Amino acid sequence: MKHRYLVLRAFSLILRIVGWVGVIVGLILFVVGLVNMLQSSGDYTAVVAARDMLGGGVGLIVAGLVSVLYGEIIEVFFDIEANTRRTAEMIERLAMAPAPLPAAAATPAASG
Repeated sequence: MKHRYLVLRAFSLILRIVGWVGVIVGLILFVVGLVNMLQSSGDYTAVVAARDMLGGGVGLIVAGLVSVLYGEIIEVFFDIEANTRRTAEMIERLAMAPAPLPAAAATPAASG
């Protein structure tokens, strides 16, 4: 099958890859921030830095998941387009096929 919409397919793939990379980096940032928060021992600068890492990690995780979501939505539209095309081809084949005779016309009616 010839692929259509190559640029959109590439964009969908890029969105998903960037999204998953963002989720992974966000998780790492969150874990590092959490560890730093637990080891800060009350140092104000370390607490602020750890808090920023936690917030940045959560934000990056959410942004990454949204990016993956948009990439997947584009793929859903591709699937809908392919199914619509396949359905139209089947309907066209059915319309061109010879119609069978109805069962009542094929057998003579019994008179009673």
